[in-house]
Amino acid sequence: MTQALNRVLDRLGLSPDAPLIPLQGGDISEVYRVDTPHGRVVIKRAAPDILRAECDGLAALAAIPTRLEIPECLELDDDVLAMTWLSPGKPSDSKTRLLGEELRHLYTRSRATTHGWATTTFAGPTPQINTPLENGADFLIEQRLRPLAERCLRENKLPEQDARDLDALFARVSGLLPNEPPCLVHGDLWHGNVLYTETGVALIDPAIHRHYAMFDLAMLALFSPISTNFERAYWDGPRPETWPAQCALFQLYPLLNHLLLFGQSFLGQLQSKIKILEKD
Repeated sequence: MTQALNRVLDRLGLSPDAPLIPLQGGDISEVYRVDTPHGRVVIKRAAPDILRAECDGLAALAAIPTRLEIPECLELDDDVLAMTWLSPGKPSDSKTRLLGEELRHLYTRSRATTHGWATTTFAGPTPQINTPLENGADFLIEQRLRPLAERCLRENKLPEQDARDLDALFARVSGLLPNEPPCLVHGDLWHGNVLYTETGVALIDPAIHRHYAMFDLAMLALFSPISTNFERAYWDGPRPETWPAQCALFQLYPLLNHLLLFGQSFLGQLQSKIKILEKD
C-alpha cells in the first residue's frame, strides 16, 4: 500500500488495513470501493496529472445546473483519489429521457465563445491539447484529429492512404460543423462513463473541454445505439438532417485514439467513417 493511499485512508478515518473492494475500472487506473464510518467511497489510483484533471472536470460539470449526478472529489493525494460513492441502479426509459434532457441543458447552459480549456485533459492516457481557439474547425483539426493521425502514422497503425484521405477531409471540415457555439463537453462520453444510479443518471471519468456538443453525442453513439427515448428528449424536435455526417466526423477522434491505444481492430471502423464523409 502506498504512502499516498495510507494518507488518504487516514484522512477518511480508516486504518491502513481497510479492505479495498475492486471495482470495474478503466484501462489506466485501479478502482476500489471502501466502506468508511461516514459511508462508502470510491478510491481510484492513476497517474497524478490524470487524477488532477479528473477532479477539475468533475467540479466543472457539477458547477452547471443540471439534474445529472456528478461524483464529488473528497481527497486527492499524488496518485490516489477518493470520491463519493454513487449507488448503481438499472437503466429505464425515464432515466434515458433524463440523460437526454439534462445533457441538452448542460450544453445550452455552458455556452462560451472559445473552444478548448485552461489545462490539459486526458482521453484515457492520451493528453488532449486544449489551447483556446475561437475557430472550431481549427480546434478540431489541429488539437484533436491531426495530432492523433500523425502519431498513428508514425507508429505504423494508420496506413498512408488513410492518412492522405484524412488530410483531404481536413480541408472540408468547416462545412460539416454544426452552427452552434462551443459549450462544456464531457469529452469521453462513451456508455461506460454514463452510470445509471438508484436515483437517476451520473457522469463519471470526464475529459472536459469546450467544443461542439456533437463531440459528446457522436462518442455516445459510437459503441452502442442511442435509444429513441434519449433522442426525443435531447433533440426536443426533429433530428437535424446533418446528423449522420456530423456524427461520423466527430467519431474520427475516438476511433483514432482507440486505434492508437488498442491497435488494428479499430481501423475498419475508422475507414468506414472516412468513406461516409467522402460521400457527403
